[in-house]
Amino acid sequence: LLSSQMPFYGRKRRHIVEQILKGQFDFRGRRWRKISDQAKVFVQELLVLDPTERVNANEAFSHTWLNKRFAATTRAPLAEEEDEARQAMHRYAGYTKLKKMALMVVAHKSSTEEIGILRKLFQKYDTLKDGSISYGEFSNALAESGYPEKDVSSMFEALDLDGSGRIRYTEFLASTIEAQGAISEERLAEAFDRLDSDDSGYISAENLAEILGNDFPKADIDAIIGEADLTKDNLISYSEFLALWENKHENEREQQLLALGHPDHSSFDLGGEDYGGLLSAAEARATFVTTKHKTSKHVVFNDEVVDMAAPEP
Repeated sequence: LLSSQMPFYGRKRRHIVEQILKGQFDFRGRRWRKISDQAKVFVQELLVLDPTERVNANEAFSHTWLNKRFAATTRAPLAEEEDEARQAMHRYAGYTKLKKMALMVVAHKSSTEEIGILRKLFQKYDTLKDGSISYGEFSNALAESGYPEKDVSSMFEALDLDGSGRIRYTEFLASTIEAQGAISEERLAEAFDRLDSDDSGYISAENLAEILGNDFPKADIDAIIGEADLTKDNLISYSEFLALWENKHENEREQQLLALGHPDHSSFDLGGEDYGGLLSAAEARATFVTTKHKTSKHVVFNDEVVDMAAPEP
């Protein structure tokens, strides 16, 4: 099927059969010349004579070449991918609303390659094929996952960010996008830039009101800011925003952010991540914003102005 030519050769049928029984093959035929080396490796692994050494069905299905040739937009999700997505949704349920909004931005701007198998996974949950997932569909999809009904209900409510009673495609992507791997610094910077709509260097209540609409309750917007505003200045700095992705306990995260305001922050213990590292993160965002908007090469970082054009000491 791959090349329309078997990798066994002989003038007579019995010669070909002998090669097959001995596991002797090669890809010297004319039709194999256009086949990639990766595809040939895949065929070679399937033709190993000893069944104990030969790849099994699951290993073959997960082979690099097969997954590149039959892209995630066409093949069915693997069991491991479904499990990773469920774990991502479970983590997402415990995120702050600001982090969920940021992941919505990331999901909205994700390419087909970045989304990967998640589109097929959404279609598997959306059994009625109406473009959204009801609670019944969601519950049925997680029926064998072992989650208690209470957890399933909480997860559904967390994914239903707009409170419509259904999980829309972008909401599903936002909750599962981290199953595709860690979100890159550039994509986080882009999400911050979108939420910081006036390019002030901070996410403010006014920024969120502009995005969520004037009808969105002010108390709820203040609550969203408050969840991530560790310095209690009613603004979300880029360092506070990045801290949402720190794999630390909430108390440790708060101590780390508050430490940035300590008078001796240059020598303060930040749990393995020094002030300079976080300053570099702010500079990374400044570079991103400068490139995108061609604005001044400055960024505010915890009340300190970083001059991107200044030479290093």
